[in-house]
Amino acid sequence: MGSRIHYSALVTKLRAMQSRLLKEEDFRALAAMENVPQAVAYLKQIPSYQAAMKDLEDSQIRWEDIERLMVGTLYYDFSKIYRFCSEKQRQVLKLYFAKYEIAVIKRALRRIFNHGDRTGEARGLRETLQKYTKVRLSELAQAETIPQLLEALRDTDYQGVLARIKHSEEASLFDYEMTLDLFYFSRIWKE
Repeated sequence: MGSRIHYSALVTKLRAMQSRLLKEEDFRALAAMENVPQAVAYLKQIPSYQAAMKDLEDSQIRWEDIERLMVGTLYYDFSKIYRFCSEKQRQVLKLYFAKYEIAVIKRALRRIFNHGDRTGEARGLRETLQKYTKVRLSELAQAETIPQLLEALRDTDYQGVLARIKHSEEASLFDYEMTLDLFYFSRIWKE
């Protein structure tokens, strides 16, 4: 009976959190915005995004910054849910969280292969995520080469998985991303 009550409490928590997410009409309104500052002002009015958007200077923000902050809210929500769960429920969430870890690793790989934006996740977000992962997120955000990325992944299953293809001269971004996806799916299957 106790687990049923705790499960009901979790479902209630999830539904309450879901009610504060963007609705279809919000997406339509955002799509109709003429510029980024208008979108920021709109998002600042929505309770679940107020905290993430509060420090933004409307005139200096880019779409990429908004997108990064909105993805960050997913991680903050995960953190809220994780703290609310029982130990048994956390085991399932840890498996699910691997999906987020892999997304962060893939972003780092894209930055390495495409010589892109070096900023990675926002510092506050990295601190929140670091509680749930062994991946050294600060090091990962600074990685400029595959060896640096693998060093940031030391003591994790991801390092061993990616190290196997590191020695291939023709390994591409696709190879690394596909390896991570296959690792995730096989892990789910085993669990």
